[in-house]
Amino acid sequence: MLLDKDWMLHPPFNLWPYSIVHLVKHLTQLGSPRNIILKSVNRHPPQGGWTPATKQYARIAIELMAETEKKGRKDGKQ
Repeated sequence: MLLDKDWMLHPPFNLWPYSIVHLVKHLTQLGSPRNIILKSVNRHPPQGGWTPATKQYARIAIELMAETEKKGRKDGKQ
């Protein structure tokens, strides 16, 4: 389930790092597989384009959210 490009038009406007974390959290909670999350994130690059730092930021956000979601399931939380 890829999201439309207008995802970034929702609050917090023009705050790419927060929007990416929100996008990853949303897709993780829906149970989207990691490859779909990565494709969705790739469709929403930062304004200046992808840099090594922004790629790393997105990868870390995906990994942390996946770990948190997995831990929440083990604890019986949704």
